[in-house]
Amino acid sequence: MKKLLCLMMTLALCAGTGCARNEDAAAQNAPQQSFPVSSPSAVVAGFIDSLRDFDIQKAGDYVTGDGMDAYIGNEYVEILRGVLSRLQYRITDERIDGDTALVEVEVTAVDLTKIAKSMLVDLAKEAALQKIKGSNVDIAAFLKDYFSNKVDPKTLSTVKTNATVHLIKDAGGKWRVDLDNQENLDFVNALTGGFVETLQSVRDFLSDYGIV
Repeated sequence: MKKLLCLMMTLALCAGTGCARNEDAAAQNAPQQSFPVSSPSAVVAGFIDSLRDFDIQKAGDYVTGDGMDAYIGNEYVEILRGVLSRLQYRITDERIDGDTALVEVEVTAVDLTKIAKSMLVDLAKEAALQKIKGSNVDIAAFLKDYFSNKVDPKTLSTVKTNATVHLIKDAGGKWRVDLDNQENLDFVNALTGGFVETLQSVRDFLSDYGIV
């Protein structure tokens, strides 16, 4: 009976956040993949590692164009610090065709889509309040406050997503993640736990109701 009770207690804890943290720890302690220096796979790995360390400047060394700002906006990047810290990944394939390359990667990230509905409800309340005051809701300020006070990325479950990363060679012949290519949207969305998709939902919601 005691063993059964212990098992039930363990399962109950795993239904909460304990096992999520253990999974994170196990993933962080897993052997690191190694790739030929300057290969497309090495560039993708370097980019993700930099984001996980929240070294946005270093992450910019691995990409073309405006970097993450092209998808998210610089004003939202700080919101993702806790989300990015839990990034895990596994590169599964690499294909090179001249000056372009495709890298297949399995990304494990915090699942922000789980909180999207409740966040939209709170946003609707805030938007209505601001409308009464004769102004529009500040999306960036709202999300910053929401993620600072109502969401703890450490307690959220994670989700695995397979994504294809598109790379090109720059003028110096070095591989770069091509963030000017909209086909990398799914990759960026996976890295941010669905934040890009959630942000678009927020914008669509406000637009549909004529709030912005």
